[in-house]
Amino acid sequence: GKEREKNKEWADSTEKVIGIQQSWKKIGFSKDNESIWKEFREACDSFFDAKKQHFAKVGEVYDERKNKKLKLIQRAAELAEETDWKATSEALISLQKEWKEVGPASQRDENKLWKQFRSHCDSFFNARNRNFKEREKEEKTNLNVKEDIIQKIRDFKSSGNRNETFAELKKFSSDWNEIGHVPFKQKDRIYKEYKEALNQHYKALKLDDAEKRNLAMQQKLDAVRNDPRSMNSEKHHLRKQIERLNNDIKQYENNLGFFNDRSGKNPLMIEVEKKIDRNKKKIGELKEMLKMINSVSS
Repeated sequence: GKEREKNKEWADSTEKVIGIQQSWKKIGFSKDNESIWKEFREACDSFFDAKKQHFAKVGEVYDERKNKKLKLIQRAAELAEETDWKATSEALISLQKEWKEVGPASQRDENKLWKQFRSHCDSFFNARNRNFKEREKEEKTNLNVKEDIIQKIRDFKSSGNRNETFAELKKFSSDWNEIGHVPFKQKDRIYKEYKEALNQHYKALKLDDAEKRNLAMQQKLDAVRNDPRSMNSEKHHLRKQIERLNNDIKQYENNLGFFNDRSGKNPLMIEVEKKIDRNKKKIGELKEMLKMINSVSS
């Protein structure tokens, strides 16, 4: 830093002044020795006083930086124990930037401070890397298990009993949902294969409308169950749909007020009332789906 460059300049200048003092002693006495010596000594004293003031100020700067870095070390030690990998990584990277911005402490302290700070950072990042490797291994295992379930679904033969078949297919879904995350790049592909394999059997059951609706809701729930971000996105989407349908109902009900003939025979009025009923039914389905998601995420 600038302080160290300045310190070196003072050190170089000090050597020169000491060299001049040594040369002075070798010259011997002169005619006006006392007055000349006094003038020379005052010049030297002035130099060494300025040097003392410089190093006192630099010492204050170094002490201030040392104290700031000790606080950063304490904060890094606390963060090193965290397991929120993303947030803590960002926090430690921010601390590292702060460390650079503080500037160096004295040469005596800087290396010791840096080793302490770096050891806490390394401790966290090493733990994070171990966790990622373990999670990667676990996700690969989960992928293999899910592929096995898909193959079992494909190989499944119905007994011919509708209720038994339905129960068996639901058991496959239950087993699937017990398995944790798979590698992110494989997530969409593996779920698509799972859904297609199941739907081949559900088609053969010739489900009624209510069963199809329940199945669709269950499959949507399965898709977001192990992904908090997708689950929150789906909840937001459902709430927006409910809000839009409610707004449509208000508009339809407002439109009904314009009909003079309220006997129920007006075709336009009948159509508006049907739309209101359809929207209310749809809102009920969406609320049921939202309730299911909330029960899983709570």
